[in-house]
Amino acid sequence: MSTFQVKTTSQERLVVNRCVDGGVMRRRDWLHCSSLMLLTFAGLGSLACGGTVEPSDKNSIDLSTESGVMNFVYALTQLQFNFYTLVNAGRYSGMLTTEFSAFFSFISATQTERNDLSKLIVSARISDGLEFKFGSVMSFQSRADTLGAARTIAESCANGFSGIRSRLTNAAFLSKLDSLIVSTTSRASTIRGMLGLGPLVVTSADPSAVFEAVQGYYLSSVRLIGV
Repeated sequence: MSTFQVKTTSQERLVVNRCVDGGVMRRRDWLHCSSLMLLTFAGLGSLACGGTVEPSDKNSIDLSTESGVMNFVYALTQLQFNFYTLVNAGRYSGMLTTEFSAFFSFISATQTERNDLSKLIVSARISDGLEFKFGSVMSFQSRADTLGAARTIAESCANGFSGIRSRLTNAAFLSKLDSLIVSTTSRASTIRGMLGLGPLVVTSADPSAVFEAVQGYYLSSVRLIGV
């Protein structure tokens, strides 16, 4: 089985290329892209400054331990942050102002959540810079592709977080996870609204089923043990 890889240059290039394409920008686009690049590079670099923490088994998340449960949450939170960053970089044709604003707000929210988790998980934390391969399974230029993937990711995270909660007893972990369930459910409901659907009703999903739904977006497979 392959291991996680720590690479961010392809994502950074996508943001920069999207922002400077054509050489001439309107002021509104420049402000958007400047903010987006600052968020992207700050988010991708904030953890790297402190060094990447590698797990003892790079491919495994042990759900029989509370740190492993939080690593499960951390891996999904990294997925969200990377995805929302690229949604705003790609800006599919016909993106409404309300959709743009929503996805842009998701970047800072998931960046904060990811950074909070990196500080909370002090034992055997997985890589801080997981790499993803969204472009090989979907197109960010397509509204249908983007919203379909956004729905899958947000709903999987919300249901997965709810499903994994019963494995925790640590008060700090529980407090953080409860806040993530609320915020991720809100994002999922917003995305469902873009598709003309009602708010998400959270269910407690099995972690294996959750990763099966989203593993195609990871460059490397994530192996869950202790399920």
